[in-house]
Amino acid sequence: MKIHTQMRRIVGVLLVFCLGVMGGTAVAQPAMPSATPWDEATLYRDGYGTPHVHAGSIRSMAFAFGYAQAGDHLESMLMAYRMALGRAAAVGGEAFAEGDAFAIKIANAEVSRAAMAEADGVTRDLCEGFALGINTWIFDHKADVPTWVEGVQPMDVLAYWHFLMVTSAPFDLPDVYHPERPLQRANAWALAPSNTVDGKALLVMAPHQYYRAPYQWYEAHLMVGKMNWAGATLLGVPVLMMGHNTHLGWALTPNKADIADFYRENMDPSLSHNPNDISRPSIVKDMAPVLSFMATAKPYYVRNAGGLEERSEPSYVGSRGPMLAGTDGALYSWRNGAFGQFGGLRQLMQMAYATDLAGFQEAMLLHQLPCFQVLYADQVGNLFYLYNARTGNRTTAITAEDRNPINWSKPLDASRERFAWDAIVAPGQLPSIVNPKAGYIQACGTPPWLATTDSDLVAGDWPTWLVPEEESYRVFRVRQILSSGRFTPADMEAMLYDTYLPAAADMVSLLLAMAEARPDLLRAAHPDLVTGLTLLQNWNLTSDRDNEALVYYNRWWALMIARHQADFASEAALYRGLLENSGAAQSYALEAANDAARAMRNDFNRLAIPWGEVHRLRRGGREEAMFGADTGDAIFLAGNPVSLGGRSQTNFGYGFAMVVEFGERPRASSIVPFGASENPASPHYSDQMDLFLDRRMKPTHFSYDGMTQNATQGYGRHIVLGTPGLDGSCSFTLQRPGAVSLEAVKYPPRPYPGGQEPFTPTVRPVWEQGNDDLPWELEWYVDESSCKTENLMRLRFHTYTPEDGWKPLLRQRLDTDGETFTGSGSGAVMITLMGPSDMLEKPEPVEETTTPDDDVVDEEEAPSGAFTWEQREESEVAEVMPEEGDGEAGQEDQAHEPQMEAPTRRLYDLEIVGAPAEEAPPEPKKKGLRGLLKKFRNSE
Repeated sequence: MKIHTQMRRIVGVLLVFCLGVMGGTAVAQPAMPSATPWDEATLYRDGYGTPHVHAGSIRSMAFAFGYAQAGDHLESMLMAYRMALGRAAAVGGEAFAEGDAFAIKIANAEVSRAAMAEADGVTRDLCEGFALGINTWIFDHKADVPTWVEGVQPMDVLAYWHFLMVTSAPFDLPDVYHPERPLQRANAWALAPSNTVDGKALLVMAPHQYYRAPYQWYEAHLMVGKMNWAGATLLGVPVLMMGHNTHLGWALTPNKADIADFYRENMDPSLSHNPNDISRPSIVKDMAPVLSFMATAKPYYVRNAGGLEERSEPSYVGSRGPMLAGTDGALYSWRNGAFGQFGGLRQLMQMAYATDLAGFQEAMLLHQLPCFQVLYADQVGNLFYLYNARTGNRTTAITAEDRNPINWSKPLDASRERFAWDAIVAPGQLPSIVNPKAGYIQACGTPPWLATTDSDLVAGDWPTWLVPEEESYRVFRVRQILSSGRFTPADMEAMLYDTYLPAAADMVSLLLAMAEARPDLLRAAHPDLVTGLTLLQNWNLTSDRDNEALVYYNRWWALMIARHQADFASEAALYRGLLENSGAAQSYALEAANDAARAMRNDFNRLAIPWGEVHRLRRGGREEAMFGADTGDAIFLAGNPVSLGGRSQTNFGYGFAMVVEFGERPRASSIVPFGASENPASPHYSDQMDLFLDRRMKPTHFSYDGMTQNATQGYGRHIVLGTPGLDGSCSFTLQRPGAVSLEAVKYPPRPYPGGQEPFTPTVRPVWEQGNDDLPWELEWYVDESSCKTENLMRLRFHTYTPEDGWKPLLRQRLDTDGETFTGSGSGAVMITLMGPSDMLEKPEPVEETTTPDDDVVDEEEAPSGAFTWEQREESEVAEVMPEEGDGEAGQEDQAHEPQMEAPTRRLYDLEIVGAPAEEAPPEPKKKGLRGLLKKFRNSE
């Protein structure tokens, strides 16, 4: 009976989905109008598969963006939606049951459904358009999707956003299951023009993620009307969460603000008696939430070997928020500053439409991003920082000292007034910085007063319930570098890949000093302890792949955390405890070092092991040695599970990174660790992995021309593609939505018409079936280097088909003022511009060089003077590197070695003296590194 009920529900959802996609009138998915979203939206893909959306409205932009995300990450995205709705276990089984129960308890689906009914127009357009885009992709590819895949409703999109924000809050109810925070760490910093070599503001962003988790960062470029927006978002979100537009940009990094509290509800009130009925007590007001909780239960389903098992959980939202049962049997209300707030998508759109600092700050007043540090930079050089938090004021005013300290990280008594929240702390009351004198701001898990040098913010002015962050080695490292000089975008790329371990610098110096001070412990130690300490003494304190000391250090620190985490509240507290250098600290540090040496001898029979031999990066069937570590608190982190032997696999690190330079037009570079798609059959499943392993980034394509010129494919009804190797475009109008690409023909077929030769590359449109009469229009510019201006009149478009050979195009003309050829036609033909062979410009003689046999061009296949594919490749050494004027990221594609000068100061003011770190010499072939090292050398 339970399974039959579930089947009826699934059939009902599928019916709603089909009606929504196919143009029905179901309420859950509005009917598709006769003019479909593809009439005003086109989806482009560049050479790395990054989606670029060009649309005429917010709704059609969201539609095409949903279609793109579904094509790259459908199953992950739909499972994330199911998690938010309490429906994941029906597909994934017992592993998702606790998560579903939690989503049911906080009534996420119910409050989101109610919010969707009252949503503002922007939020509605985003959610409805995005859901329709996903559903359209499913319908277009129904043979390729798993049987469990159902349609998406607009409410699902909003519910997922709400779930992301709510679960980002602290959870103070001990031993009760709750989902892991979606966002846990990020790097971000910004530089004013005064601190850059070219006098242009720079913005750097790098959010982190688990590589095998539902919350994945997704890079995209969205254009709607006059708004042009590039950056990244979490899968399933219909807008970008960070990035830049034409005028400004911003980054979000998670903070630890206490935006949530648990309140113990009154379970045993003093009940007054009804004098008319001595057998029944009256119900007092405080008891109503408890009874409501006990009377409500919502079902969810868990797949197991026998089918679908129905379970249920109480689900009640009271005046303070959703109610959960504690392990002590009591009931607790969760007061969460993010709960019931659904304006975040609209706020992100308003941020994207801002053109200056005032407009951006106005968008921040919406106060719908509950737990992020916001970092901003713009083209006129402004920097702005906001420690954003949506939480109640727990005192009558934010004062330097609370006379009656309350532990806000533990459940509170709902009946006591002093625990109640006052009004929500307004954005204007939160810590903020505008244009600091130091010329930089950083937000890397940073207390606001340490976001820049000599900040006007004072730590004592902010209570710890609002700002609990502490100083960290990573914060210190970033601040040390940014205050050391002036920088270029290439420097910022290198800094993102900085593998110097500042915490290890202190810990190694300390451990060596401890060993010297305790010969008694050394005499009784394992023989390999001295070997391990010698490795540490000679270590350059980076996490590069060839370092042979990091494996030992990593094992030692893992033992330190495992043995002493109960004694120290955090890793930072453990650092401080060791730096006190007490006798107890010396004993347990050296004992762990001794045990680490013994364990490594047992596991590997040696201590000197290259880090990359045991620290690996895997994507599908490919596995590579990986740099980076999760010990030492470096800027670049590549986290891995603690392993007692054998290899470990990187599972945490950058999910996306971008460097933006704000000039007259923004220029940017970016990286996604693996690729744009989770489909192993996609060419973009791991095509950025080599860039990532080489510590490089790729240029982005931000302008409309840059987008179309670098697009390898367009999808929609109205598509414009740049022509490979030529300044020009080809426009297509399709009868039905489809994919179109322009294929470069390496060797055009012979013979050419009498006396004619191609003056341009030859291209051929390729498209899906169903648009057999595909019309196209050409607009090609020919400069004087290919043909002298006086000879342009003698050039003609020619098309080729196997049946007719080369024929002049019937509809074509030349704009002699602009040196532009236009023409139109239809069908699958090869296209090129031809002219008399005697007009070809002869290349200047060059000094003869020896080339490998593979590079020799066969004279029969490529006659002298003809434009060949090899020549095009040679002319495009920087294939995706536009010129200064087109607004693209034209920086050279470089490998940046992140090795930097070791700091000479210590984070904590204790005099620990150790051997200086060895500096690894730069590799000459990695451009940009040498200048960066020189910049940081002797910076202190």
